[in-house]
Amino acid sequence: SGIYQGSTLRNLRVFNGKVTGWGGTSKSGVFADGKASQIDHVQASANSNGIYTGSSGKISDCTANDNTARGIWIDTFGSVTNSTASSNGSDGIVATFGSVTHSTANDNGGIGITAHYSTVTNSTANFNDSIGIYADNSSVTNSTANSNIDIGIYASYGSVTNSSAFGTTYTDLHAEHAVVAFCRAASTLTTGSTLTGNLFTP
Repeated sequence: SGIYQGSTLRNLRVFNGKVTGWGGTSKSGVFADGKASQIDHVQASANSNGIYTGSSGKISDCTANDNTARGIWIDTFGSVTNSTASSNGSDGIVATFGSVTHSTANDNGGIGITAHYSTVTNSTANFNDSIGIYADNSSVTNSTANSNIDIGIYASYGSVTNSSAFGTTYTDLHAEHAVVAFCRAASTLTTGSTLTGNLFTP
């Protein structure tokens, strides 16, 4: 990887730079596997993976574009803020037990934003080749997912609030056993979900 930190280390900060050209299996522009890393104002492009942080890592004001696999990926209890992942070969932004805020994931080859037991707030995922925002036991708030291929916003056992999805090839909003409130979409599938104040306009 371009910048590498082992899992036994902690409190690394990487800032104000560009990392490019680190291709090959399991290579990343920035791979910070230690705890509580901080990555800010970094561009990672044309690598295998863009930027990864381990537990409690923080990624802010970063750009990950044209990487062959994932763009931005945070492990447990991390955060992504004010960042962009675009034109990556796989998923744009991936969070587990973390948060994605004021961030954008467009034109990626997989899912735009993937959230497992996480929060997605004030974020956008458009023109991705799979799902725009995938939320598993997570909350999606004040977010937008337009013109994605499979599903605009998918929520399972979580919540979607004040969000919108349009122009999806298959289903704009797909919620399973979730709470969906004050959302806008055209095509919907809401199995076992609680619906409040939505505007669904075929």
